[in-house]
Amino acid sequence: MPDYRETTEAGTSHRRSFAVHFRNPYAHLEESGVTFEEEDVLVLADRVINIVSGSITAGFTPTETFHLMDPATGQPTGVVASHMDVYVMLNSLYIDLALKRDAAAAAAPPPEPQPQP
Repeated sequence: MPDYRETTEAGTSHRRSFAVHFRNPYAHLEESGVTFEEEDVLVLADRVINIVSGSITAGFTPTETFHLMDPATGQPTGVVASHMDVYVMLNSLYIDLALKRDAAAAAAPPPEPQPQP
């Protein structure tokens, strides 16, 4: 008996990171690092199937460098960045988002007092 709903449908597949977790513990630089969660993506004619496939974990090494890749082509851009460059960008993004959140909260009207029973 053939496999239930067996298909020979053509499609494409690729691996990608679907989540990134950064560790930045206070006063413990040796525990800093990043984990990229990976998935395989199967693109068929009528649907997309995502399958969790693993992860990559690496420690934070401020002076370690890597080549930036164009996300559209996968080709090197000619720019080299360091782990510290990424840290500075992520820290700046965090501060920017936190300031915007705090400004929005400060501008929001205070909640209406609830009647006392």
